[in-house]
Formats: sequence, C-alpha cells, structure tokens
Amino acid sequence: MKMKMALSLVCPLLLLFLSALPCYISLLHSPSYYSDQQALLSFKHSLSLDPDNSLSDWSPHHYLCNWTAVACSSRHQRVVSLNLTGMSLAGPISPFLGNLSFLRVLVLRNNSFHGQIPSQLGNLFRLRVLRLSKNKLEGSIPSTLANCYSLQHLNLSYNLLSGIIPSQLGLLSHLETLSLGKNLLSGIIPSQLGRLSHLERLFLEKNQLTGIIPPSLGNLSSLVFLVLDNNRIHGHIPVELGMLTQLRALYLNSNNLKGVIPIALSNCTLLQNLSLSFNQLTGHIPN
Repeated sequence: MKMKMALSLVCPLLLLFLSALPCYISLLHSPSYYSDQQALLSFKHSLSLDPDNSLSDWSPHHYLCNWTAVACSSRHQRVVSLNLTGMSLAGPISPFLGNLSFLRVLVLRNNSFHGQIPSQLGNLFRLRVLRLSKNKLEGSIPSTLANCYSLQHLNLSYNLLSGIIPSQLGLLSHLETLSLGKNLLSGIIPSQLGRLSHLERLFLEKNQLTGIIPPSLGNLSSLVFLVLDNNRIHGHIPVELGMLTQLRALYLNSNNLKGVIPIALSNCTLLQNLSLSFNQLTGHIPN
C-alpha cells in the first residue's frame, strides 16, 4: 500500500521533470543563452587576478544562472545582474560585457580593475545601475554611456579617470545619482547636467574641475546632495542654488569662489551641512 502511494507521488514529479527537460536543453542551446555565457566567459578570461577563486564555477559545465554573482530573469533566463563587489579581482573590464543586452545592474566596485571603461557598455540600454567605484580605471568617461537611457545610478568615483565630464550625460533623464568624485577630471561642469530633473545626488568632489558653477544646477529641484569641494572652480556662488529647496548638504569648500554668500541660500530651509571654507568669499554672512 505504501509503495503504491509513493509511486503515485513520484510519477507525476517524474513526468513533470521529463516534460521540462526538452525546454531546458533547448535553452542551453539558444543563441541568447550562448551569447550571455560567452560574454561572461570572455570577462573572466580577461582577468589577471582572482585570488580567492571567486569565479571558479563560471564554466560551460555549470548552468549560467547559478554562477556566482550572476542573476537571471525568470522569464527569459537572461543575465540581468552582475555584482562582483569586493572580490579582489584585477584586470581590464572586458568590452564583451556590452553584449549582455538584458543587463540591468552592473556592480564591479571595490576591486582592482584597470584600463579604460569600455565604450561598449553604452550598448546596455536596459542598464539601471552602474557602479565601478574604488578601482584603478583610467582614461576618459565614455560619452556612449548616454545611450544607457534607463540609467538611475552612475558611480565612477575613487578611480584615476581624466578628461572632461561628457555633456551627453545630461541626456540621462532618469538619473538619480551621479558620483564622479575623487578622480582626475578636468574642464568645466557641463550646464547640461541641469536637465537631470530626477537627480538627487551630485558628487564631483576632489577633481581638477575649472570654470563656474552652472546656474542651470538650480533647476535640479530634487537635489539633496551637491558636493563640489576641492576643485578649481571660480566665479560667484549662483543665486539659483537658492531654488534647491530639497537640499540637505552643500559642499563648495576648497575652490576659488569669490563675491558674497547669496542670501538666496536661506531658501534652502532643509539644509543641514553647509561648507564654504577655503575660498575668496567677501562681504557679510547672511543672517
């Protein structure tokens, strides 16, 4: 009697497995699965250091969606997230990551990646989060990142990036965080950044930026943090910054700013941190 009951439970499960098996085999041989697999294997092969053998299960003999740090969509079984935070990995960032056409999250922070940011990352039009901070990346910021029009969080801080801030970043209309601090960036702050109506955090500190603070930044009505300290910015503090009524922190210290402190800053009633030291400001401190 017990044997019959056991068989009655096992047989439906076996049939379900056997019925799903052709679909699984078909998935492993689909062009899209193979494309994602090869993109990640190319990334792994380009690494010069993986001291903890963190990516040991990245192999054609293992199911892609079970690889370490990889997450797939439930419907299409395509790679949607790659998070390799703090794995002590070293090497260049493979341009083949640009073939992960369903990728939404790419986080490589706190490693030792070097070389340039591949322009091919601009092919990831579904990307929402790109965090490459705390590496040794060099060269310029690719203007092709503006093609990632779904991007909400872009963090390239704590690297060795040089050149200008691409004005094309002003096209990322969904951007909430733009963090480019602690690099070697030069040139001006593009006025086009004032178009980022959803921007809440703008970090450009500790670079070599020159020029003025664009008055267009006063259009960033959602801005909570504006951090521009330790640059070479000159000119006056724009009165338009007084329009940032959601602002909690404003850091403009250690620049070459001159003129008076605008009384309009008193409109930023939520302000908790204000640093204007090490400039050439004159006049009175507004009540």
